[in-house]
Amino acid sequence: MIKKDAVKKHMNRMRQLANQNLGRAEKTEVLNEDLQHCEKRVDQIKHACQNTTKKLSACLQSQGMDVEKRMKKLPHFALAQTMEESGKELGENSIFGNMLVQASDVSSTLALELTSFETSLEKFVIAPLSGVLENEIPAISTVKKKLTKLTLDLDSSKSRYHQAVRGTQYGKTNFAEMASKTEVLKVEQEESQKKVNQTRDQLSMEMMTLITKEGELARTLIDYVESQAQYHRNALAKLERMIPAMKQILERDVLQPIFGCALEDHLKVTEREIALVIEACVITLVTFGLEEEGLFRLAGSQSKIKKLKAMFDSWVEIDMGEYEKDLHTVAGVLKMYLRELPEPLLTSELYDEFLQAGSIQDSDTRLQTLWTIANKLPTYNDKNFRYLMKFLNKVSQHSEVNKMNTSNLALVIAPNILWTEKERGVSVTSTAMASLIIESFIAYADWFFPEVIEFELSDAATKRNSLERNSAMLDQTDSRHSPSPESKDSPLQTHVAKEHQTKEHVHSQTPTILAPHVNNSTTTPVESPRQKRRAPLAPGRGPKPHSSAERDVAAKPALASKPNKHSL
Repeated sequence: MIKKDAVKKHMNRMRQLANQNLGRAEKTEVLNEDLQHCEKRVDQIKHACQNTTKKLSACLQSQGMDVEKRMKKLPHFALAQTMEESGKELGENSIFGNMLVQASDVSSTLALELTSFETSLEKFVIAPLSGVLENEIPAISTVKKKLTKLTLDLDSSKSRYHQAVRGTQYGKTNFAEMASKTEVLKVEQEESQKKVNQTRDQLSMEMMTLITKEGELARTLIDYVESQAQYHRNALAKLERMIPAMKQILERDVLQPIFGCALEDHLKVTEREIALVIEACVITLVTFGLEEEGLFRLAGSQSKIKKLKAMFDSWVEIDMGEYEKDLHTVAGVLKMYLRELPEPLLTSELYDEFLQAGSIQDSDTRLQTLWTIANKLPTYNDKNFRYLMKFLNKVSQHSEVNKMNTSNLALVIAPNILWTEKERGVSVTSTAMASLIIESFIAYADWFFPEVIEFELSDAATKRNSLERNSAMLDQTDSRHSPSPESKDSPLQTHVAKEHQTKEHVHSQTPTILAPHVNNSTTTPVESPRQKRRAPLAPGRGPKPHSSAERDVAAKPALASKPNKHSL
């Protein structure tokens, strides 16, 4: 019976639908105006959830509930494995290999954080949006389909009822039978109308419920942003912890390139006082090239200069004796090293002060001012500058043979140690001034720097100091103190008197650059602060003492305290 009624209802629906399509029957709107607005909003929410869920799912690089398995599917994890294998293949003695291992840890950390983020994204964002598409939207569609059928049943019952009423009015059939049928159809119509109203109310409730969930859906987007922010915070925090460690490994690596490396960094890593390139080139030139004509002025072979530079940077063993006949290459490498320092040897900070001192007309005042400014140089720059100036002074002593007097040497050296940060070289207007300044340091090197320097290559594995001072000077003065007026004449007089003195003994040897000593200590040696000294008076200046006692007192410079070997 039930099946028969269902078939009958279906036939009535089909007949009613055909009549409505042909315009022979009235059609009741399934949704009223309010429900139509709700339906439109529901469709918008549905499309937003579908599109957002689709794109978010596409962003996921792995899927599954097992965190470890998900992490292994990520590209970051594959990259970490590759880096680790390559690092182990290069070995612990390779800085590149060590960095690959460190970078592998970074990639593994990022893979773990990304897996955690994606898991959180699925749970708190994608799942709620998918729940709307899987639950609320299908429920609304089901109720709407039911309402459509009931509305069609209502229209069908109305049509049959009106047809029965017209039959009763015209009396074409048995009146009692038609009245009874009309009454049945009226009840059926009322029942259909009741069901339509109930279903319409249910549909309205379902739609309104979904619309009121917009706040919850909006909250999922806040969860998405918060999860993403937390992921980036965690990743950034771990990266910031690992970056200094990686930089420390690189800074402590003694095999990093020398050219272009900051002077202080190079000296700290190699535990030296004189830069390796400066020391090796200077000793080679002292040994073989003091009488080489045009030293520093004539250019060496560019290919050989680049080769020697590459050998220094790669820390291979170099026999500098092989360059006995190619000294211009050695000189070119030395100039290139000075030129490629990140900061000039005489520092950018003191550049303007040096130029101002060079413009002083009075010779004694100019020299005294230059001495005062040189006293401000950082320890590492000061020691290497002294070493270089003493060497160039030695070269100038052979100017009759090598044709390189102090003026010529200053002209080619000044652009490499005194330049501006903006122009990366001495400007045209300051070239002559810079040459005059460097010429003063070269010509009066023994007055500026009275200590004795032995140009002997220090063993990088055992010796860290190639700048040795005379032991007698340690008890009287240091490299920061100018000679007293009584024991030292003016720089001009010193230069003239030096020609009549016996040349100093310099122990030279054919230098061989060995593999450097690796400093495995994690602590950085702290430099002992240098004591401040009162700058000496310029030669020939100051009050003249009247008595011999006063002259003895005036001959000794005022010292804040007697220097010791540890403070030098």
